[in-house]
Amino acid sequence: MKKVLAMVAVLAMLLGLATVAMATGSDDPAKWDTSIFEIPDEFYFSAEADPEDTYSRCYCTDIGCLGVNHYDKGSIAYFRWWGNMETMPANVEENACCFTSAMTDQDTAVFWNGVPNLSKDLFKWWEGSVKDVFIPDSVTEIDENAFVENSTITLHFTANNAVALAYAQAHGMAYAIVPEAEEVSEPSEPSEPVSEPDVSEPVSEPESPEPAPYQVTMDASVFELPETFAGFIEAECMDSIALKLRHLQYQGVTFFMWIGGEGDTMPANKEEDETCFAIAPINMVYDDIVFWNGVPNLGKDLFTWWEGKAKNVYIPDTVTEIDEDAFMKGSAIRLHFTANNEVALAYAKARGMAFEVMGGKRMRGDVDFDKSVTMKDALVLRKAIASLPVAYELKSTDVNNDGTTDMKDVLSLRRKIAHLDVISHETYTETALGTPVTVETYIQDKQIRINGKASFYLQSEDGAYFAYAIPCTQEEYDALTPGTKVRISGIKSMWKDEVEITDATFEVLDGSFIAEAVDVTALFGTDKLIDHQNEKVTFKGLTVEAKTDPEGNAVAFLYNWNGLGGEGDDLYFDVTVNGKKLTFTVESDLCGAETDAYKAVKALQIGDVIDVTCYLYWYDGPNPHVFAVAPAA
Repeated sequence: MKKVLAMVAVLAMLLGLATVAMATGSDDPAKWDTSIFEIPDEFYFSAEADPEDTYSRCYCTDIGCLGVNHYDKGSIAYFRWWGNMETMPANVEENACCFTSAMTDQDTAVFWNGVPNLSKDLFKWWEGSVKDVFIPDSVTEIDENAFVENSTITLHFTANNAVALAYAQAHGMAYAIVPEAEEVSEPSEPSEPVSEPDVSEPVSEPESPEPAPYQVTMDASVFELPETFAGFIEAECMDSIALKLRHLQYQGVTFFMWIGGEGDTMPANKEEDETCFAIAPINMVYDDIVFWNGVPNLGKDLFTWWEGKAKNVYIPDTVTEIDEDAFMKGSAIRLHFTANNEVALAYAKARGMAFEVMGGKRMRGDVDFDKSVTMKDALVLRKAIASLPVAYELKSTDVNNDGTTDMKDVLSLRRKIAHLDVISHETYTETALGTPVTVETYIQDKQIRINGKASFYLQSEDGAYFAYAIPCTQEEYDALTPGTKVRISGIKSMWKDEVEITDATFEVLDGSFIAEAVDVTALFGTDKLIDHQNEKVTFKGLTVEAKTDPEGNAVAFLYNWNGLGGEGDDLYFDVTVNGKKLTFTVESDLCGAETDAYKAVKALQIGDVIDVTCYLYWYDGPNPHVFAVAPAA
């Protein structure tokens, strides 16, 4: 069907079929050419700015599940693709409440270049209020039901967009071909000669150089807003109206820019913004956080969600107040600030937090600014370089002194610190959180690879580990099969009581080992069970207990912890033995819907007695990740 529509579109263009010329909702027709699809170089907004002249960010309709940003300018709404997925989802009903508010005062919608498709039901919320929709050439698919039947919306697209033309004709929708943007001609020579200024030497006009690429240098200059935001990645789910922050990422660092007005402060308690702000550590790639100049205070509970993920927080001199409970008690986060910041210094000392007064030189290779060169520096450097399209010049991380910072520096740094000892599991257990560690162990299983990273279940003869989100190529991932011996270097961390290795790199070694599952049924519900954390274990003679679904029904399992999921999501089920209860999980990233374990749990009945084999993961207590279920022997 798609091929037929495309052929119709091409024929229509070749035959010169007339298009339906429709007026848009703007009084400025000069702007309605193909340049409308181009993303502006800069578009920042201000609460005091004239909405006719300024792009105004619409946070409530920045659609995470659709992958688009929303900006308003006068009577036009603009949507930009920010690429957190390959395409928009097939149906947006789950986001209807948010998306319906997108066009409250606008009657024209423009999708900038980059949007890949228009999904099912996308425009049904706008029918009757929106008159015109501009579709860029980057859209290569429009769902059959993207618009309602007999839609009154007029489509606008270029002569190259066969997909949009075919859709409009097949659905009988009004449309107009957007004219090509006219080239700006050079001004003609004046008819009268222009006299030169009376100077002894010719005066040359200075050229306006392009702003230099922003460089991350973690001295006091890091607090200054950059001249250009080119290359920064916006983390849309974290832009927060309540906290008045804009969130960006660049070269291995997370930055926050103040977007509040003069006299504004962050709220004393951010519970009202918890849903958005707590997302930060879930997908946190970078563990260095910088607040640019302008941020006036750090509010209560601000860093609660980042404990165990963020390692360093840089506080500018503009911060004149830090709430007593901005950080958790016993926080492992290190604070960085200048010698002028008495507020941050007093806070760090009063709370017993690690801190660094910024300034002075640091040794070559000290990438993470902790006054030492360790494996962590190699990890941080590799992560920073991975975010760059090309090598960049930054002397402080130019480990091999060749004038640039690139992957050669990572290799040089790893060789420099190769003397680091590989530790035993016993030593690992005794090592403090936040410490760089290197272990040699064996892969037992792996979760699916997402965004270039995968998590691994690891075990050797003396104990087990969980390595979270290790960067790896698809080829590397495919080769990391069960039994493979690896050397893992990373940071010993903890998340929700789960001790894991984060920010890790790996090296494949010779050797192979598959662990046998240990029967820990006798430890079920006891404090000694944690001694086997992350190990491959088995529980025998478990009785399946009832869980309650959202409708109040007694069921043997739930999709997701709250029962609000569906096929393919994690499965949760409760079991008891000797009067003690525990919740087991089929982690869908480990065992998907096509696996025997997933199918076996879906087939469970309340009262079944079963044996379960799993990895003894922790999440606020034991939360075993199941990979085999069988009737009790």
